[in-house]
Amino acid sequence: MRKGWNFQSVHQQAAKSLLDMAKDAVVERGGRMQWMAIDARDDEGPVLQAKFTIDIKKLR
Repeated sequence: MRKGWNFQSVHQQAAKSLLDMAKDAVVERGGRMQWMAIDARDDEGPVLQAKFTIDIKKLR
């Protein structure tokens, strides 16, 4: 990871970004199943991946 970064701060930023994406996806796309992911990288490659799946089904 870049100098001055730590895993906890990368983790928190990825989770916040994923939550923001999920909120928008639920409103814009309704009930379709979808997944999203964020890869955090530095100059040496991936350091973290966060994934989220949404599956909304109408039961009645």
